[in-house]
Amino acid sequence: MALAPNSARAPDDNPLSKSVRELIADLALIEDVLRAVPTVLREGHRVTINPDFTALKDAERHIVSELRRRAVTSNTLDRLA
Repeated sequence: MALAPNSARAPDDNPLSKSVRELIADLALIEDVLRAVPTVLREGHRVTINPDFTALKDAERHIVSELRRRAVTSNTLDRLA
């Protein structure tokens, strides 16, 4: 994962090519960065959702989805063995 400590960029690595350990590390890093990123941006009377926050939440959602998919696949294979 190529996120700098104060970066608000979502990782652009493909989660399918990573190990479970790497996915969990990426998830932890995203969660750390999310704590520092404002959810909304205020411009005068206008309030909008921060696009950096949205990108990080999307990346988080993709990683969690991949981890769940692998857990289901693993559990299914265990039952077949």
